[in-house]
Amino acid sequence: MLSDGPAVVRIDSIKKNTPGKSYYATAWPVGTLLASSWDTTLVKKIGIAFGNEVKEYGIDILLGPEMNIHRNPLGGRNFEYYSEDPLVSSMMAAAMVKGIESNGVGTSIKHFAANNEETDRNTINTIVSERALPEIYLKGFEIAVKMSQPWTVMSSNNLINGTYTSERYDLLTSVLRKDWNFKGFVITDWFGKDALVQMIAGIDLLMPGSKNQTEAILDAVKNGTLSEIVLNNNVARILSLIVKSPTFNSYKHSDHPDLKQNAELARKAFHDKGKKVIIILNIGGVIEVKQWRDDVDAILLAWQPGIEDGNAITDVLTAKVNPSGKLATTFPAKYNDKPTVKNFPGKEFPEKAGAMSMGVRSVPAEVIYEE
Repeated sequence: MLSDGPAVVRIDSIKKNTPGKSYYATAWPVGTLLASSWDTTLVKKIGIAFGNEVKEYGIDILLGPEMNIHRNPLGGRNFEYYSEDPLVSSMMAAAMVKGIESNGVGTSIKHFAANNEETDRNTINTIVSERALPEIYLKGFEIAVKMSQPWTVMSSNNLINGTYTSERYDLLTSVLRKDWNFKGFVITDWFGKDALVQMIAGIDLLMPGSKNQTEAILDAVKNGTLSEIVLNNNVARILSLIVKSPTFNSYKHSDHPDLKQNAELARKAFHDKGKKVIIILNIGGVIEVKQWRDDVDAILLAWQPGIEDGNAITDVLTAKVNPSGKLATTFPAKYNDKPTVKNFPGKEFPEKAGAMSMGVRSVPAEVIYEE
């Protein structure tokens, strides 16, 4: 059983077998806020509580944490990611993974790799240098994998230098498994690409999977196009974790995690001192503040604090707690100060657009990482 994250366990509030009863999960602070604490001990504690909710709601693997780099302020999912810095990102992700997986459930760090914008996320070709890729966009994943050995890693849907990440043997097998010694299994982001190419590259689980993919795999094994050894390796890696999962081991989940205690924990990554005019930034990514920042007494960066936002912010404004947060990502004085502005989000090639799929037309795109 899989469930989305990264800041809350995604569950149905109503269950068929208990009509009239509602179920809730803790809304945890978003990734950037957690990273702003610079407190891996606290993040691990949150992971422990987070993982308990995962387990008590009958889930085996949480699809998170997410740890792509804040490459540009307009990145559509920056709030889910930790930082612009690979070291900060890796330390936070490793702490979260260790905390969650201490419950005997799994995680899936994502999206591997260079998935730094939502514009054309399924078709964008990320053109990145041989230096920037390992030093910035792979480094965080490398450290997190080596420190925490997550159950799974999720590939991204973009291309890197002309090849989809989920089809790159060099990325998923040579680097991830051989160089970094990753022991878990690799899954695709939703609606991945060519099933056979992905399996050979090192993908074990196709998500969400389709009848056509299943038939293509079986036919390929039968006609010799796909080695049975590859299929066996895929299956073995998946089974090695299935047998560890709560569902396989018939864990009787309660559907009743300690939400009150978890809310108290969610209230703690908050600080500032009371002044006359205070601006509270309840935001998911950096914004431009230069034109008004000198007209107020204080700015409280709340990010998106989760379920206890009101209490946590009030604790700061009433001086109940002391400010200690640190920026995990840079607030530029103006957007044009960011070096990625000249090539973000890239360009589209509408003349090469594919057929409609699920109501959306697939448009090839390209972005050049010049850093």
